[in-house]
Amino acid sequence: MITEIAINGTALDLDGVVYNVAVSHGRNDIQSAPQASDARILLRGFSEIPAEIGDVLQIEAYSEARFTGTVTDITLTHDYSYLGNYVPTLELTGTGHMAKLGYIQVGTSGYAKQTLKNRVEAILTDTALVNYSNVAPYLEQQLLGSQDGGYNALTLLTDLGTQVGGTVGDFPDGTVFWESYSSRGYGYNPSTWLDVPDQWQAVPYSWADIYQSTDGFPVTVTLDNPSIIWEPVWKNNLQTVLNDVTVTYKGNASTTSTDADSIALYGRRATTVATQLEHSYDADDRADEIIRNQAQPHYALQNVQILVHNLTNPELGQVLGLLSGSRVIVNDVPPPHPIEDYLGVVEGWTEVYTPGQHILTVSLSDPRYSYAVVQWGQVSPTLTWGTTNASVQWYNVVLPSDLLAA
Repeated sequence: MITEIAINGTALDLDGVVYNVAVSHGRNDIQSAPQASDARILLRGFSEIPAEIGDVLQIEAYSEARFTGTVTDITLTHDYSYLGNYVPTLELTGTGHMAKLGYIQVGTSGYAKQTLKNRVEAILTDTALVNYSNVAPYLEQQLLGSQDGGYNALTLLTDLGTQVGGTVGDFPDGTVFWESYSSRGYGYNPSTWLDVPDQWQAVPYSWADIYQSTDGFPVTVTLDNPSIIWEPVWKNNLQTVLNDVTVTYKGNASTTSTDADSIALYGRRATTVATQLEHSYDADDRADEIIRNQAQPHYALQNVQILVHNLTNPELGQVLGLLSGSRVIVNDVPPPHPIEDYLGVVEGWTEVYTPGQHILTVSLSDPRYSYAVVQWGQVSPTLTWGTTNASVQWYNVVLPSDLLAA
C-alpha cells in the first residue's frame, strides 16, 4: 500500500524494515480552527538516521501522494530484543506546509482595496510558498484596504475565513489552499438552488452552461456497508446554533439577521462577525448565510472508518481523491439514526497504514454549513412544480429527494 517514503526527493530503502505510517489532513469538524496536515512514521530496524529537521518528507500510497511536508521532529530509541541485541526504532514527524504560514509576515505595505479573491491571492503570493491552489474566480466581495503593514499570514487567512466563510489547509501533494465554503464542490455558486439570483443577467454564464448540466462538478463518493467499519459517531450540539447575527462592514456600519423561530426554541444565541467588507449587500448576504445554516442544529457524522484495503479499484480511486470540501454519501447507517443515507462534506481525515491494512477515518459536516445544496442538473427532468414539497426551504434541499412532496 505504501509505495514510497521519500526524504528530499530520495526514496528510503524499506526492505527489511518494519514501518507504520499515520497521516492526518484537515480538522474534525467545521467549527474547529484550521489545522496543518501531519504525518508520523515509525521505522524499526533502520540502520541509519535518514532525515534531518527541515527536510522535505513525501509519502505515497498506491503511487498517489498522501502527504508532503517538512520533518519537524525526530525520535530515536533502542529496544533490547530477546536475541540479546538492540533494535533501533526511529520516529519521524512531518508537518504540512500550511504550518509555515504561522511564521511568515506578509503585507508589509498593507493591502489595497480589492476583491476577496485578489486579497487571498495577494497574501498567499506574499508568503513565497512554492505551491498554493488558485482561488475560485467568483469570490468578488469587495474588501476595504489597510494602510498599516506586517501581518501573520496564517492569522490573516484564518480571519478571512471567519469573516466570509472559508478555511485554509494542505492538500496531500503539498499545495496550500484557501477554500470558500460557497465554492465547495461547485464551479460557480449561483448554480445552487439557494443562490439563483433575482435577475438572469446577473449570471455570467448561459443557462445551458450552468443550469442544465452538472459537467465539471465533482462526483459524490458513495460508501456502502462492505467498505465501512460500522461504528459511526453522530454529533449534534447547541453550540453550533446562531440565531441573532450582526455583521460589521465599512468601519462602524453593521447589519443584523435573526431567526424568530430559533430564538423561541433555543433562546437568543447572538454573535458579531467583524469584517473588512465594503458593501452592505455583501454584509447582508453573510449575515443571512449564517442564519440560514446555523439557526437550527444539524447532525454531523464523524469518524467514519473506511477499510481502504477492501475497496475495488474504482472505489479506491474515489476514496483517494477525497479532499477538503468533497461530498460523501454514507448509505444504510445502522439504526437508530437521525439520517439513514447521510450526505456530508469532508472536513478532514486520518489514515493509518500497517502491514496488510489501510484504514482511513473521515470526518463529515452537514452540507448546509458549506451551502452545498442540490444543483439544477441533479433534479429529475420529470419533476413538476405541482409535485414538489411546497413547505421545503430551498437551502434544506440537500438531496434531490428533498424536493418531493411528503
